[in-house]
Formats: sequence, C-alpha cells, structure tokens
Amino acid sequence: MGLPRQRNCPQVGDIICTERENSGATYDNIADAKQRATHGDIVTEVRSGSLRVIGGNVSQNVDAKEDIVTLPDGRLSLQGKQAGYFAIVRCRGQAAVQPAPTPSAPTQPAPTSPSPSPSSKKLTPAQFVAAFGGAARASQTKHGVPALVTMGQAALESGWGAHAPRFNFFGIKAKGTDPESSRQLLQTKEVLSDPNHKFPKVLSKTQRPDGKFNYVVCDWFRAFPDAAAGFDAHGEFLVRNKRYANAFKVANDPYAFAAEVARAGYATDPTYERILTSVMRTIAAAGGP
Repeated sequence: MGLPRQRNCPQVGDIICTERENSGATYDNIADAKQRATHGDIVTEVRSGSLRVIGGNVSQNVDAKEDIVTLPDGRLSLQGKQAGYFAIVRCRGQAAVQPAPTPSAPTQPAPTSPSPSPSSKKLTPAQFVAAFGGAARASQTKHGVPALVTMGQAALESGWGAHAPRFNFFGIKAKGTDPESSRQLLQTKEVLSDPNHKFPKVLSKTQRPDGKFNYVVCDWFRAFPDAAAGFDAHGEFLVRNKRYANAFKVANDPYAFAAEVARAGYATDPTYERILTSVMRTIAAAGGP
C-alpha cells in the first residue's frame, strides 16, 4: 500500500509559475534585481494529461483554466505556450491555522500535538512520534487498532514521513468519482494478472516471467486534510475488512496484532511481519505509544 515519492509533478494546492509578456523570467534569474513580469496559478485538480488551475489577473478577472497540459509522468509540459513555466511552489511548512470541522461532522478525538504538513524530509523516530503519536492514539480510541501498530505501518510505508502526499501515509486508494478534495492522481506500480486492467493512465506494461504484468500507472489515491484524518481512515479500513478480525481479538498486544494483520495478507512481502515488528520496536524505544 506504499506510495512512491513524487518529484516535480504539480499537486493540488501548488502554484505553477510562468513568465508573462515575454519577460524572460526563469528560475535562475528570478531573484536578481531586474523587474520581470510573471504569473502564478493555483492547481485545483490533477487530471490525466492536464491540470485545472485558477488564478487572478486572467482577463482582468479571477478565472479557471482547464487546459494546462502534463506529460505522461505527471510533469508539466514545457512545449508551445507552456514554454515559459519555470517553477512549482509548494508549501512544506506547518500550516498556521488548521481548518475547523463543519458543524455536521462527527466529533473525533484530536491529536495531542499538531500535525505538520507532509514534506519530503525523513523524520527521526523521536520526531515521528512527536508529530504523529497523537493521531495514532486517537485512532486507537476510536477503532481499537493499537497505536504502536498504526505508527509502525505509517513509518514503514511512508519512509518515516518522507512519502506521504497529502497525508496519505498508507497508500489508501480512491475512486475517480470521489470529490476532488479527497482524491489525488499519483504514479505507482502494480503487479497484476490482468493484461487489460483499467487505470486512469497506463505509463508502461511489461510481462513478467511468471506470466503476470508489471504496470507503471497513474491511479487515484485518497487525500486528507491532516494526519489525524489519514490515520483515522487507516483504522476504519482495518475494522471494516473482516479479514483482519483475528487481529482485534489480540488488540491488547500490539505485536500479536501486527502478526495477525500480516498473516491476513496486508502486504505481499513475506518478510512484512518481521520488518513491521522491527519498526515498531524502534518507535517504542523512541517513546512511542
């Protein structure tokens, strides 16, 4: 269920920057003293082969554009009228204000520490515990999944927080019909027996010696507003799937719970239980739940 790290591919919320009026603005000269006209648009949706963006000063108005072309690997096309794009701006720091829940939303336990925005930085075990321990404990209270197991799976699958686009630590899939705010199109790999499996975009497909097919594709994954929501979805997933019922019979023992989850086929790696247990012990030694 893990996700690969995405580089140079616009994501929802990014600002894509281009020169304007043939100003010649580039990434290398934008910081010098010369005045150069530029323009930025905010990405509101990532589609197969294109972006939907919104920006100001578009025909003296704030307006949306639907035709920003992307390459098969998700990067911006720099051909034709898009040749002037020179930067993608992405916030990697902690948001100053967390969105308030709507009145109709069910009340959920809040983490004891703020959830930082996902970034490309790999955290130390102690930093990971400090950042996400509260979210794991909240999921344990609501769903019964031991917080140490949730923390271990999150650390293992995200590379200690380095690969969690829009707080999707667990590679939870989405549907193309889900609301735009709750899905994102990401590149990933799949091994399938079906030679004609449908994806939003297939980048490559090669047959393996065992008759199965290695796919490199763009597929829909869930997007979350914060770590607490991502961890909550993970707990809900384990509770909802009856294949993990035996794990909840030993929920008082995180290591036994992890073993049952592995035996139920959570991951295809035959060494998954051993690796997950090792990560959990590292988290526990760092003061984890």
